[in-house]
Amino acid sequence: MATRTVKSTGGNFSSTGTWVEGAVPTAADSVVFTASSGALTIDSGAVCGTIDFTNYTNTVTFTFNLTVSGSVTLASGFTQAGSSGLNIISSGTLTSNGVTWSRSFTTSPTAGTTIILTLSGNWTQVGNTAFNSGGNATTYTTINSNSFIFGTGSYTVNIIGTTNVNGSATMLVSGSSGTVTFGSSNGVYQLNFTVNTSGSVSFGGTFQYANATFTYTAGTIAAASSLVVSTAGSTTTLNMGSMVWATNIIFGAAENVVLSSNLYWSLTLAINAIVNFSGSGLMTPSGSSASITLGAGVPNGTQYTFPSANFPNPLNIAGMLINGGNTLNNSTTINVSASLTNNTAQMAGTGPINMVGTGTFAISNGNPYWITNPLTINTSGTITIGTIGFASGSSFTYTTGTISLTGTLTIQGSTTMNSGSMIWNNVTFGSGGIAITCTLNSNLLWSGTLTLQNTLGFAGTGLLTPSNNTTTTLYFGTQGSNYNYSSVFPTTLNIKNLTIASATFTVTFNGITTNVNGNLTNSSGIFTGTSTIIMVGTGTISGINSGTAYFQNNLTINTSGTITFPSGNIFAYNTGTFTYTSGTVVTTGSSLYLFLTGTTTTFNTNGITWNNVTISNSTMTFVLNSTFTVGGTVYSQQNGTFTFSGTSGFIFNNFIQQYSSGFGITLKAGNTYQITGGFYYATGYNATHGTVKSDTTSSAAKLIFSPGAVCNISYMDFTDIDASGGRTINIFNGVAPVRCTNVRVYTDLQNIRS
Repeated sequence: MATRTVKSTGGNFSSTGTWVEGAVPTAADSVVFTASSGALTIDSGAVCGTIDFTNYTNTVTFTFNLTVSGSVTLASGFTQAGSSGLNIISSGTLTSNGVTWSRSFTTSPTAGTTIILTLSGNWTQVGNTAFNSGGNATTYTTINSNSFIFGTGSYTVNIIGTTNVNGSATMLVSGSSGTVTFGSSNGVYQLNFTVNTSGSVSFGGTFQYANATFTYTAGTIAAASSLVVSTAGSTTTLNMGSMVWATNIIFGAAENVVLSSNLYWSLTLAINAIVNFSGSGLMTPSGSSASITLGAGVPNGTQYTFPSANFPNPLNIAGMLINGGNTLNNSTTINVSASLTNNTAQMAGTGPINMVGTGTFAISNGNPYWITNPLTINTSGTITIGTIGFASGSSFTYTTGTISLTGTLTIQGSTTMNSGSMIWNNVTFGSGGIAITCTLNSNLLWSGTLTLQNTLGFAGTGLLTPSNNTTTTLYFGTQGSNYNYSSVFPTTLNIKNLTIASATFTVTFNGITTNVNGNLTNSSGIFTGTSTIIMVGTGTISGINSGTAYFQNNLTINTSGTITFPSGNIFAYNTGTFTYTSGTVVTTGSSLYLFLTGTTTTFNTNGITWNNVTISNSTMTFVLNSTFTVGGTVYSQQNGTFTFSGTSGFIFNNFIQQYSSGFGITLKAGNTYQITGGFYYATGYNATHGTVKSDTTSSAAKLIFSPGAVCNISYMDFTDIDASGGRTINIFNGVAPVRCTNVRVYTDLQNIRS
């Protein structure tokens, strides 16, 4: 390493004539000055190993950066000029001797290496400063000992790239005026940082800080970027006093954070990892826009405890976003004046959450994530509620406020609801196969679809109450067990639609008059009880052909509208009383399905012409209290005895018995029954005859076959039947009719067809 001395004539750094030794310095050479050295201009490509300004009294002008591979020594008496400055690329000692460096200052380590700068006394900087990464995340600048002071003036300090600036020195902002603007892009400040100035400090871009102590004593914070504390395993102390971080503060790694004073923020405080907070300070919102985001980096299902000891209680914030993990808050009361959103997580505990302003409450992605903390809406503003969910231990209270509902409330666990006069949109009780009990401390009103499924229990004094009969649907989904819902609804239930889809389980309604203003549907399940369902509007009655999907409640059509049994649809009904009072009823293409063995079903449906009727089991009784009319075909698909009683008879177009053994029909004496199209019982055989008889010996029931009706009957015996007034009933191979009129038996097919 050679020494290069500036001549008294000075000159350009790159000129050999500038140097006493007659040679331009290389990156290994030391540059020195004498008291007589002339003015030096740093031009393009200037490099040296070290530079020592001791004894120099002239001017050095930096038209380009001087790249230094080692130490820099300043001294009083020389003048700094130019728009560039020092670019240090290797370790060395910085000695200021009390002189302020007023040009730019840059460190540029070789990629993957560390520059270690040792401060021999404090170093004061008042020009633009940059710490470069060399494009490598393992490139560092280390500054040790004393303080790196940013003095009076307006300039920028930046970390360029992914490098870190660390060490035992303190960065101190202490100027008397001007604004120092700090930024860090993707790099991290990891040395003690103190703001104690009469001027201003601005944090632009993203300011990343970790593993050291940030202290604020005095100074104007002119602007603020996001403060990011996100270095895993580090310990960071924040002692910010009265400083308000004017934008966002982000804690992004599993790390230790010591709060030596309150930490104030005015936009968003994000705790995106499981952070260990300690110290006496509180994370304190400042202003009306301060919000919290929790758990963005915490895996779903991982428990995260809300750091209640380091928040004020109550905590008054504008909004809260739950963005990952399972947050547990057992003590802090959180008052939210704007929006509460749960994206992909759960929030649990006993710490109350109060909605006190105008905003939204939603699970933004619609997934089943829950809040189990006690939640209260008590506001003079408007809360817009989207899709939300409550799990076991949740409680919800509505006190006052305007509510706008757009989504679904899902109750997954045992929950206490006290929603007062609030009207929910869609409500779902039970999902995921969990048995729950919901306590209703007030009526729960809904305006969309109320879904009840799985194993449910209800307690409390409140009732599930529809808000109207024009938009409300009561939907019974797959039940976890047979359930009696008789005590959880008002005794008069006015709804738009009623749907049963409870699989193989039974839903029981007792003592509830249910007025359906739209559609009645059963796709799977049994609906039973003493309650009456009344169709009061325009809609459909539909079901499926299934022995596990049917209605047993009393059913009435009493409307000024139109009730349609859809074409191709089969409506299963048994054991109740079906009454028609008024309204237009369309049955074209549909079937009424009757199938329960040993049951009694009552019909008072004069005014309805059924399309087809299927009787699919044996030993059934039908009480007909007005004429029961079938315009298509009655299909009997089982053997056994069908008894028709009541005050009236039937009018069947066609009757077809599809099986033979043991079949019998019993008719009510004195009533009139009519076949207009045909009676088909051609499957009988000699060993077991079918029967048609009156229910009273020697007292006839009247069975009239219209002229032209087909009579295809074999091996059937008639007793106490009066067929006068219609065509003769001809029977092939039956026994002689007993006390019958207009009924004949033939053994010769030629004669029966004549």
